Amino acid sequence: MKPQAECLRCILTTRLREIEYSSLSPEEKIVLAKRIMSKLVNDFSLDSTELTRLASDLFQLTVTAPGVLDYYRLVKTQSMRRALALRDAHREHARYLDDYRRLHYLLKVSALGNLIDYGVMDHNFNEEIDPGIAENVEIAIDDSVKFYELVRKGGLKIMFLLDNAGEAVYDSLLVEYLRGKGNTTIGVVKDEPGFQNDVTLNDVIEVGLDKVFDEIVTPGCRSICSSIHLDKVSKDFKSLLNSVDLIIAKGMAHYEYLTDIDIGKPVLHIFIPKCDPISRSLGSVTYRGKPVVYLRFPESKL
Repeated sequence: MKPQAECLRCILTTRLREIEYSSLSPEEKIVLAKRIMSKLVNDFSLDSTELTRLASDLFQLTVTAPGVLDYYRLVKTQSMRRALALRDAHREHARYLDDYRRLHYLLKVSALGNLIDYGVMDHNFNEEIDPGIAENVEIAIDDSVKFYELVRKGGLKIMFLLDNAGEAVYDSLLVEYLRGKGNTTIGVVKDEPGFQNDVTLNDVIEVGLDKVFDEIVTPGCRSICSSIHLDKVSKDFKSLLNSVDLIIAKGMAHYEYLTDIDIGKPVLHIFIPKCDPISRSLGSVTYRGKPVVYLRFPESKL
């Protein structure tokens, strides 16, 4: 996705806020902030910048500051605990719904989990997502019927690109449904140290989410990657990607990156647009803050 003018301020605001959270001295914070701003000014272009790569490169600089990763570890732990406290309520609510409505409800829960994002300027959210909120939320783009027809008969090998840590707990309910239909699920988490509050292998093991999937993998990304940058992931991951039938991609970063390439697979994007540029790319600024369940089919095979 090509950047827009608002993206410059959003990226800079997020990175400067992280520097403020660090334990650097005031003088060291200024030095690092200047490095970040210099790289951003040099690398940002409305014509050629790929947003997820630029954000990843700048975060790579930010995490050199002591305290930044500690801040995100605390954020992730708290988010997962809050979500775990509510997971059974969602599971119980879904149990009484018919098959399609159950899937539709779990897609909404998964999308609402994407609200838990500490890396977007001017984004405020409530992590307490209860069944009443999920049942009544309005979906901006809803391809759940098409998705249901794909997965209901089972037999698919599905790659699930996870995003934020608390969000991943809510995603686990959707994974349970998909496996219950006889599909195989492969969860993809970020390589350590992760990107912002995105979930890593250590995070999912900590709360037992690794047991929800048939398999959990990392992309083997060289340096920090906010998405599955194909020029940086491992050969094994590329091979695995080629072997799957369907991809579920959570969050805005995966949407920004994957919609610019033809990955050769159907991709279900589940997220909430948290800014006007993303909303406009989907068709309307009125989509901002509303769940998106958007199924894209490939133009070709990888």
